[in-house]
Amino acid sequence: MAVTFATRLIYPFLAIIEPVDADVLIVEGWIPERAYAQVAGLSRRGHYRRVLIVIPVYEGDELYDGPGLFYDDYILSVAVKQGVPAASTHVLLCPATRRDRTFHCARVARRWLAEAEPAVSSIDVATLGPHARRSRLLYRMAFGRLPVGAIALAEQTYDAERWWNHSSGIRDVFSETLGYLYARVLFRAPTPPHDDAPFVIPERNARPPR
Repeated sequence: MAVTFATRLIYPFLAIIEPVDADVLIVEGWIPERAYAQVAGLSRRGHYRRVLIVIPVYEGDELYDGPGLFYDDYILSVAVKQGVPAASTHVLLCPATRRDRTFHCARVARRWLAEAEPAVSSIDVATLGPHARRSRLLYRMAFGRLPVGAIALAEQTYDAERWWNHSSGIRDVFSETLGYLYARVLFRAPTPPHDDAPFVIPERNARPPR
């Protein structure tokens, strides 16, 4: 009985939907392209003045997609096609670290907002399903006293209410549970100079599109 009870509670515990009436919506850009339709709905209902899509990229990644589009332009085009407002949306590429990628991208987002939106008073972080609680924790660590909310986008590859019936659901819940426990108990935010980016993302004109 206790196991059944815990099994049913763990997913909603991880996949929290607790916005804070923020003025900026940060989207973890690794979400599936189809999930941007949900982001569009959030942008309309939430009255956000800015939507910031943060995407980790790895050293050596091909940064051109499609017919000569730089990766941030490609992701922006995907989001706009799904209904995300182009005028208020920005895509921010984050150099990926070997570990703690969410936290490091949160710090990149904080630095960008400090210059582009210095008056921001609170943020909501939208991410996929059970990653939401961990993302909120790490963004709170990165942003300090700034209020941070979290919005779990609906998982569409399995039934979230019966996640244990799907291999991908089991994988997501177990990995995110362990990830959250690590972030809550063991993770310590690095301090400069150890917070430096592991590499520099090439400029748009560093390599011509094919």
